[in-house]
Amino acid sequence: DSKYDEFVRLYDKWKYDSPQNEYGIKFSDEPARLNQISNDTQVIRFGTMLGTKSYEQLREATIKYRRDYITRLKQKHIQHLQQQQQQQQQQQQQAQQQKQKSQNNNSNSSNSLKKLNDSLINSEAKQ
Repeated sequence: DSKYDEFVRLYDKWKYDSPQNEYGIKFSDEPARLNQISNDTQVIRFGTMLGTKSYEQLREATIKYRRDYITRLKQKHIQHLQQQQQQQQQQQQQAQQQKQKSQNNNSNSSNSLKKLNDSLINSEAKQ
């Protein structure tokens, strides 16, 4: 039983792990034979295909990186503008509050003057 298993493993190894197919031709030579071109031409074609694929992937990655970079720059610019707008709003609110305080102080002092004037008039009228 173990001899049979060993034979099956050896056969499978030869069948699936061999650099040659059942016809005795190397696997690396088969594409050239199928395309009816020389092996050198097939090697050049395959290398060109790999180079083109690599270039396309690099190009796509570069475009994606640039898009992401531009998006980040836009987001930073928007955040900066929002911060500036918030600062301007705070400054306007502070200016309005100071204006209201000064108006309140002016009205308080004018009310005090009116009261003083009324009290003087009342005291003169009593005399």
